[in-house]
Amino acid sequence: MSSRHLSQSCGYSHRICILLKLVSNIVWLFGRFPLVGGLFYRYKLRMRIKLFPVVQVAFVIFAGSTFARADSATQLQRGKYLVERVGVCADCHTPRNWRGRFEADHSLTGSKLLFAPMDKAIPWAPVAPAIAGLPGFATDELAVKYFETGINGAARESLPPMPQLRLAHDDALAVVAYLRSLKPAVLK
Repeated sequence: MSSRHLSQSCGYSHRICILLKLVSNIVWLFGRFPLVGGLFYRYKLRMRIKLFPVVQVAFVIFAGSTFARADSATQLQRGKYLVERVGVCADCHTPRNWRGRFEADHSLTGSKLLFAPMDKAIPWAPVAPAIAGLPGFATDELAVKYFETGINGAARESLPPMPQLRLAHDDALAVVAYLRSLKPAVLK
């Protein structure tokens, strides 16, 4: 049975199911071989019946929360990578100082756009809004929908130069998690 089928059959995430299988094999070894089982050999039948469910429950409680934290950290790292390296969001959403360098203290807090098309008939956003903390989205669901479809909360596409994003669901979740983790812009 593949590990993907295992996760579907036990109802937990993929990693937890693999570790549950590992724990069940260790418990089986303790009950099967007296030298490996040591003190548990005498109680092998009792252990197989009573210990295994206890081990499973304890594992799901403790390891599950550890995986949730690890998955959350991984998701934040993925979101940071997408925002900083792939989307290069700071180019428009971070103000610059008089030398043209980013103001590190105001990362992703919104900025006036210093460029525009020559043809004034082209619709263009004069300001890139703050995205640190995602103040423009009331819920994470709206923000995820925006990053997946390119349609904002007002049911419209954003004005250029903002690209109409079409991120995969996992990537959209990662970007929203990362942006929500940032300190929101302070309104003056």
